[in-house]
Amino acid sequence: MDKKILTYTYFAISGLSLLALLLSITILIQKTSYSPTINNICSALNSQNQCEAVQASEYSKILGIDNPWFGIFGFSTLIIFARFQLLYNKKIFRRLITAGGIISGAIASYFLYLQTFIIGKYCIFCVIVDVLSIILMILSFYIIYKEYY
Repeated sequence: MDKKILTYTYFAISGLSLLALLLSITILIQKTSYSPTINNICSALNSQNQCEAVQASEYSKILGIDNPWFGIFGFSTLIIFARFQLLYNKKIFRRLITAGGIISGAIASYFLYLQTFIIGKYCIFCVIVDVLSIILMILSFYIIYKEYY
């Protein structure tokens, strides 16, 4: 494996996960406490501001837990695993990172499907988190490719 390129890949995973983590926290704050500042940002980015409709939909929770909590946990975990991989370069961390990235991307694809075809509205922050998750999935496949080919 090309160690330098993989090192950059793990830094990218860490950075993208941090951005997705911060956006997940932002979504949770907006959903649970209605922040006018965040609402103004949503309105500036998307004049139709459909964030509330998406966040109030029946798909906004899994087992009664708001979806952003899963993002907060998942992205935090990916950051930790990526940092450990950079420090210790162990196969177990590579496996956990790739599994987390693939799961994240698959879930994000489902959420994009829901927003597009079922709900018919978009939350801009949610879409950005979903796109970041799909990029994380692509990077995970790249790690698998570099490990075996």
